[in-house]
Amino acid sequence: MSTQETYKMIGEDGAEYGPVILQDFQQWVREGRVSGATHVLRSDQEAWTTAASFPELGVADRINGAPAIVGEPLTDSTETAELEAKIKSSASWFYWIAALTLINSVVAFMGSQWGFFLGFSVLQALDFGVSETSIAVRGAVLVFDVLVAAGFGALGIFAGRHYVWPFAIGVVLYGLDTALTLLAVFFGGSFIAAALHAWAIVSLIIGITTVIKLKKLQKQTIA
Repeated sequence: MSTQETYKMIGEDGAEYGPVILQDFQQWVREGRVSGATHVLRSDQEAWTTAASFPELGVADRINGAPAIVGEPLTDSTETAELEAKIKSSASWFYWIAALTLINSVVAFMGSQWGFFLGFSVLQALDFGVSETSIAVRGAVLVFDVLVAAGFGALGIFAGRHYVWPFAIGVVLYGLDTALTLLAVFFGGSFIAAALHAWAIVSLIIGITTVIKLKKLQKQTIA
């Protein structure tokens, strides 16, 4: 265990306190704010456990006259890890879409007509639409594309931190692009592009449901 680890706890009022360093948490123990059954989360662990599980806290090793069960997790750590891995996988779609959108924009700016299907189709169409204009116009469009790609990448960062809202925004924005891509199929557009867009949307929706499931599991842990 690193000396830099911090601790959080669920108080008797149901509120979450911390994170604080070990010395501060030990002061809480001396003040009588912590019992062996208090729910505690150390920063190097993923599952909440009892305060008695951490010898360094100096909490009494008995709970209501019975020996404390040291190290017993309050959640199924395997299930938690699986959900977190699933969220990470879903969030990675933001990075793929952002990166390929950026590549498409740079390629179009250089005058090429090829690109990746997974990027934003609307931006790719815009890039191609201004390909015969002045370098100033193409440069302005490229800057706009970079900002959109950066914003989508930022959504990926927050999605990876187990927030629902970035996934929801991603579904809306990329969903509109997907709808236009599907519509374009009827006018000679690429079916592969439409299929990849749809796959990405499904993955983002899975991200939403997985985050919700993880949060419910965590609430059950501290209930």
